[in-house]
Amino acid sequence: MAMALHIPTEPMRSTLRQASHVEHRDANHRLATLAQCQAQALLNATLEASPDAIAAISLQGALVSYNQRFVTLWGFDEASLEQARQGGLWQHCADRLMPDSARCDPGQALLPGMHDELQLLDGRVLECHVSERFLFDRLDCVVLQWHDITRRKRSEQLIWNQANFDALTGLPNRAMLQDRLNQEMIKAERSGYKLAVMFIDLDKFKEVNDTLGHDKGDVLLVEAARRIRDCVRPSDTVARLGGDEFVVVLSELADPRMASDVAHSILDQLAQPFDLCTVEAVISGSIGITLYPQDAQVIEGLFKNADQAMYVSKARGRNQCSYFTRELEVAALRRMELVAELRTALLQGQFFLVYQPIVDVHTGQVRKAEALVRWQHPRLGLVSPAEFIPLAEETGLIIDIGDWVFLEAVSRVKQLRAEHCADFQVSINKSAVQFSRDKGHPGTWIDKLKQHGLPGSAVTMEITESLLVDPNSEVKTTLLRYRDAGIQVAIDDFGTGYSSLSYLKRFDIDFLKIDQSFTRNLAPGSSDLAISQAIIAMSHALGLQVVAEGVETPEQFALLKDAGCDFVQGYWLSRPISAQALGELLQRGAFDLSCLAAA
Repeated sequence: MAMALHIPTEPMRSTLRQASHVEHRDANHRLATLAQCQAQALLNATLEASPDAIAAISLQGALVSYNQRFVTLWGFDEASLEQARQGGLWQHCADRLMPDSARCDPGQALLPGMHDELQLLDGRVLECHVSERFLFDRLDCVVLQWHDITRRKRSEQLIWNQANFDALTGLPNRAMLQDRLNQEMIKAERSGYKLAVMFIDLDKFKEVNDTLGHDKGDVLLVEAARRIRDCVRPSDTVARLGGDEFVVVLSELADPRMASDVAHSILDQLAQPFDLCTVEAVISGSIGITLYPQDAQVIEGLFKNADQAMYVSKARGRNQCSYFTRELEVAALRRMELVAELRTALLQGQFFLVYQPIVDVHTGQVRKAEALVRWQHPRLGLVSPAEFIPLAEETGLIIDIGDWVFLEAVSRVKQLRAEHCADFQVSINKSAVQFSRDKGHPGTWIDKLKQHGLPGSAVTMEITESLLVDPNSEVKTTLLRYRDAGIQVAIDDFGTGYSSLSYLKRFDIDFLKIDQSFTRNLAPGSSDLAISQAIIAMSHALGLQVVAEGVETPEQFALLKDAGCDFVQGYWLSRPISAQALGELLQRGAFDLSCLAAA
């Protein structure tokens, strides 16, 4: 009889369940390990892809973990890396930092979230960011991230330099000047010392720029800046406002007279010839000085005062310095008032013309006269042309005033030609501002003459020498068009500007007018007589005629006549007179010069 075998099933099921559980747990562990490895690989790839240097560091200075950028940025090799892992990281980094960037014990100052900028010895700039602290392998650690911001810092520095310094000379500009001056004013207030502000303008720089070119002008400006800077202390400020204007701030002056010593030193340096590579140029300087705090307590007030004083130096003959005074402030207020009144004077009919006869030296006949504008203000009275003409030129009002003068003079010369002298001619001054407007387009005067039925010979246009040193070819073209229309050209105040005799050959000139500064001091054997004789001889050799201005005595007239001068005008013969009086003079005929000389 067969015997049945009993095999217990429960223990077997338990064993199988245990085996399955272990297998499942191992699988989960393998998956977790794989995921961790993948995450670590992803993190490592991310860190290596970063352009920043990144390292995990213990607070004791031991290197825990890092990316390759960290190695290259800080210049590690295998030996130095091993030292860094043993705690030598800070010293390695400190050896590559500028002294003011290196930390003796950086670990004591690593605050979570801190940002810092580090300057390396090779000029690079790094921005360092510190993470929150964390515990790793029982060590207090942080993650440091260094970002190279050298390019950004250089761009910021470039922008800052452009905003605060003059690109040509490297001197502080107006913005930086105001900042420094403000600081010096605060220091002066605390210390009780004086402070001086000097405005410096280069005399005749425009002529140099126009004749030699802007490149040579720039060379001169750079050299002028250097000379001025060499005359002051390192603690003083030299700035360029633009063009040929410089400013010097002299701080901590125990004696205000020290400013005058510095100013004269600057003037001496500026008066030395400037070597502009292929040519030499000679200029001078005009300086205005104001003092803080007695003259003004704010920056704009100091600037205004120094500017006013500088213009006084120019008016006195240039190449000198002047201090600001309250009288200058009164003159400045007068100047502002005149400018304001000038803007309405033309519309309100406040201008009128007078005419100064120009007399033929040999016959005494009057066939020419110079038209001169006068300003009769209802409250200020008769305003001197020496006051308002420069203001009109500076403000551009001279254009409208000059157009009015031309139309008024042309209308009068037409009447005088019809009633008294068929070939009478009027001389009309044309400013550089007007000429610049019409340059290349001289049709305004020519068309107006045609409208009045007058030939070009009815007018002589008086211009200054400065127009002829303009290298622009349009000047010659414009003068040729005036010549073709029959309008003659006279050079006014000859010998007082930036003279270059070569322009007398290049341009079509008809008259030279000897300035009254030469005529005033004429005497036998005088240098003024020698200069006048030379001008007359040269003019005649070039086919030009000469008019002498400012003749006030018979002795002056006799000397000019003996020298061969063609025409004269001045108070000895006639003051400027009205159009009606000029007509009466023409009606009477020529001057009896022999009787005048005897009287």
